[in-house]
Amino acid sequence: MNSVNTLLLWEHVHQAFKDAEALRKGPRDKAYNSGGIGLGDYFPYGTKSAMHMVWLKALRAVSCEEAGDKAALQDSLLDLINYAGFACGLVDMERKEENSDEDLG
Repeated sequence: MNSVNTLLLWEHVHQAFKDAEALRKGPRDKAYNSGGIGLGDYFPYGTKSAMHMVWLKALRAVSCEEAGDKAALQDSLLDLINYAGFACGLVDMERKEENSDEDLG
């Protein structure tokens, strides 16, 4: 088995999350969320929409890895981090809504 330096790996994981956040807050954010279009509009079916994007980004990542395209693989994985985050946020919102409905019932 390949021995990986754990501390070094965590540094790179931390950097990946910073890079994903920079993508989310950078010029792409303005391009995707301008005019009357907001972030929620990209997920018309809630979690199902976000999970569809997670699936698509995961498939693209596998394809990039198989092709040996490390730059495209990294780009796809950063997108995957963000879409997984959107999915997680939507699940959290849905759970809170369900709990709120139970409290009213």
